[in-house]
Amino acid sequence: MNLRVWIARDRRPLRRLWVFGLVAYLGVIALASLLPPPELPMDPGRYDKLWHAAGYALAALLCVPLWRSARALLLAGLALLGYGLLLELLQAQTAARSGDWLDALANGSGVAIGMLTAWTPWRGWLALHGTRGPE
Repeated sequence: MNLRVWIARDRRPLRRLWVFGLVAYLGVIALASLLPPPELPMDPGRYDKLWHAAGYALAALLCVPLWRSARALLLAGLALLGYGLLLELLQAQTAARSGDWLDALANGSGVAIGMLTAWTPWRGWLALHGTRGPE
């Protein structure tokens, strides 16, 4: 059987793998956010907000193919916003990190950018459920 035919016929294994990838990626974000920062040869402060936005844009982009309805995507986006805010609050409780509202704003910007891909032609090749955009 051709892989393309198998994926077209039954997308559940691919969907499970995609969800696993999303959860693993969110775990990486949590570890990167809460562990003490490594010694870096360059100053990440200059690009810190860009890294936050890009990281959460990718997380949102990973959410887009999983849900059909605009309501489900909105809930996923709100969940990512809450996750980013929670991590910023937890950072404020650690000695090695500090929570920053501007980081939370950058996280939210990234979520918005990633969720906007639901209304682009990219949705077609991202879709795990065969739809072109939110219904």
